[in-house]
Amino acid sequence: MAQHLKDAWQPFIEAGEIALFEQRLNDAALNFKMALLDSKVCKKSDQRIVTTLDLLSDIYCRLNRLEEAEEVSLRSLRIKQNSGTFSKFDVLTAMFKLSKLYYYQSKLGRAPKQTEQH
Repeated sequence: MAQHLKDAWQPFIEAGEIALFEQRLNDAALNFKMALLDSKVCKKSDQRIVTTLDLLSDIYCRLNRLEEAEEVSLRSLRIKQNSGTFSKFDVLTAMFKLSKLYYYQSKLGRAPKQTEQH
């Protein structure tokens, strides 16, 4: 039992994906938030954190919670830009996704500033 509690990320991700498949979007969001919390507490890899942020962003988009989707997408982009783990394609994909969120929110002026690479 103690070992299972040390790494709860995968069960939360799986539960979130099941909830997503069943169109229980709020349950999916809750599970992905718990997975994110676990990945931060356990100091897991950037890959886990980014995977969770991207799933959470998708759920927030589906729930029309665009401000929250923007926030987690921006966090994901920053990690991808600052970590040697991700390819330029990963970074560009994240920038494109964030730009689409700005477009949907009529915040086109923010897109170039927030998505420029360092």
